[in-house]
Amino acid sequence: MNWLDRAIGVVAPGAGLRRARQRQAMGILARAYEGARLGRRTEGWVAAGTGANAEIAPAIARLRDRSRDLVRNNPYAAKAVTALVSNMIGTGLLPRARAATPELAAAADRLWSVFSGAADADGLTDFAGLQALIVRSLVESGEVLVRLRERRVEDRLPVPLQLQVLEADHLDSGKTDELRDGGFILSALLLETVGWRGTCLAYAGLHLTVVLPLSWFALPREGRRFAQVDSLVDRRIAAPSPVAFGPLMFGLLAVILTTAGAITALWSVHLIAILQAGGVTLAAAVGLGALVGPAQVGARVVEMAAGGRHHPNWTLVAAALLIATGLLLLWAGWALPAVALIAYGAGNGIWSIARGTLPLALFGTEGYAVLMGRLAMPSLIAQAMAPSIGALLMQRFGSQTTLGFLTVLAVTNVLGVLALWLLWRRSAAAPST
Repeated sequence: MNWLDRAIGVVAPGAGLRRARQRQAMGILARAYEGARLGRRTEGWVAAGTGANAEIAPAIARLRDRSRDLVRNNPYAAKAVTALVSNMIGTGLLPRARAATPELAAAADRLWSVFSGAADADGLTDFAGLQALIVRSLVESGEVLVRLRERRVEDRLPVPLQLQVLEADHLDSGKTDELRDGGFILSALLLETVGWRGTCLAYAGLHLTVVLPLSWFALPREGRRFAQVDSLVDRRIAAPSPVAFGPLMFGLLAVILTTAGAITALWSVHLIAILQAGGVTLAAAVGLGALVGPAQVGARVVEMAAGGRHHPNWTLVAAALLIATGLLLLWAGWALPAVALIAYGAGNGIWSIARGTLPLALFGTEGYAVLMGRLAMPSLIAQAMAPSIGALLMQRFGSQTTLGFLTVLAVTNVLGVLALWLLWRRSAAAPST
């Protein structure tokens, strides 16, 4: 009310009341949602008119990852999830049977109690634990999958049915096509039949029962190794011809090849996970990862077309630069990750050529096989350890730090390759004896 309304109310209360009522009615007619008004506070507010599914589909992976990161690192978020699970489930929702007779109801309750203890298809918890896991996954990830696994009679379960709780990541949010029936991939068939733990055990069993006996009995045994072969390799490394600085170049080449092997092994295993952590959907990450193979082949074709027009050292330099460039662009968050992965794949493709041709050009043909064995041993050890080291880095420090670690290794390798190139130039200029 303004001063005029108050003055009229003092002189003529009836007229003032009617005036106030009419003013209130005008205000109702003119009223609108505050959020729909245009002004300074809503100037930069862009609201899409799409539905919930259209908004969630491209962003669900990032939303899920951020939600999980909050639960892991923010105590308030973790307590909120725990409180919701406790309030909704408690110690577990316990159903009670209703039957025609009390005896039948009691028998159903006893059967349920036995089923509850063996309800988990993975054998890790009971039905109450599954309830808590389902609600926790629903709150933390937005959705959860529960599979009904019908079991065989010979499994000797009280009820031939188990439940398998799967994370929502098993769903490809970028795929909306209708599936076609007909055929299984071997891994999918095993997963469908025995679960992922059984699949891992099946592959381990194949290695032990098929691959190991074939390697032990089918491959020809190694003949007696003579000391003069190792002596010959030692002399070729230490000799001033065909190159000077033989031992130094051999050690530097071994470090370069070992570092490159670790980079390749770590990146090959964790590529999809690192791309997804950067906000790329699973379907897009798989598509981007598929670019590495064709890039490798294309780079090798270009290298073979060039023939022997350049020294293998130049091939190694180009490979190291391409790998470092690809990883550096990914770490910097470049807008076109496909270009970065093509650069990495091309570098990796010609690297596989340089690691065989460069030792041959530097140290000659005599004792070449033993020499390559010496170079390969530390590289193979690094390749075996790299995926586990990468998993530890991702768990402790995150995917971006892991990608930064790979980038530092790649850049360090570039410096090592340049140092090898300088040694090669100096050895080429040195007089032979």
